[in-house]
Amino acid sequence: MILTDVKIRLGCKDIEPEFTLHRTDVDPTRYPSANWDVEGAQNVEAWKRDCAEAFQEAVARARRKFDIAWTWCPLSPMRYLLGCAMPPRSRVDSKMDEGQVALVNILHKTQTDLGLPDRFVLDLVGENDWAFVIKSHALLEAAVTQTLTAELPDQRVHQLVASLNLAGRHSKLAYVRALNLLENKHILFLERLSQIRNTVVHDIAQVRFSFSEYLDRLTVDELAALLTNLLFIGPKDRAQAVEQLRRNAKVILWAHVVAVLAVCLTRRLDAEARRAIDRNQRDLAEAIQRAVPLG
Repeated sequence: MILTDVKIRLGCKDIEPEFTLHRTDVDPTRYPSANWDVEGAQNVEAWKRDCAEAFQEAVARARRKFDIAWTWCPLSPMRYLLGCAMPPRSRVDSKMDEGQVALVNILHKTQTDLGLPDRFVLDLVGENDWAFVIKSHALLEAAVTQTLTAELPDQRVHQLVASLNLAGRHSKLAYVRALNLLENKHILFLERLSQIRNTVVHDIAQVRFSFSEYLDRLTVDELAALLTNLLFIGPKDRAQAVEQLRRNAKVILWAHVVAVLAVCLTRRLDAEARRAIDRNQRDLAEAIQRAVPLG
């Protein structure tokens, strides 16, 4: 079934991916869990990008039907593209370097706090371009909302903040900019992603949206503005950045999404820690006052 789905993709009828399935025990402490484990795929470096994406999407569909999951694998763009699962927390320390451990912890924390499935962020790479834009935007808007409300201790305004659009003159990002919660490069990325999202979300015909066609429609000046506002990770050379974006836009933008998530989480945890310190100081002052009456 997976192979049939892959071969439907234009230019992929001759692909013969090699991968193995192994039955595993379902872990009742984790959701989602799986009873089949994809041990690996061979010769992936030789696959065409479109075929690799088709393979990932086919596995994602099969996983929803038959509870298939990928085993842990190195955190690299190609492996993400081919569908690695979020590793169980118990396996993190022995398999990853410090940077990878930090990344997985960020994803776990973000997904848990937002009530998302364990593989939600990783599985974004397996979505088609239309779904990737919409889901990434929704994810980042939720993270920005949490970051912003963490800075506003009066919960009476939280619902008002949550009702604001992400971008615009009177928006969540306007408050984020005023409070200096994110760097300008992160705000520009979010604003540009919102623009792209708005072009695809209100017209169902845009379900066929693709980054490659979107980039091809841009003028030279528009492409230059896109690179300036959208990308803050990667090569500084403009020609090289354009080439990488044309070749693998979704993986590149996924890396930017994760980077913004990390900053949002850091700022939110910092705000929560400051509030906890303030509460402790107030509690201590009140305890001292009760113990040593000053009147």
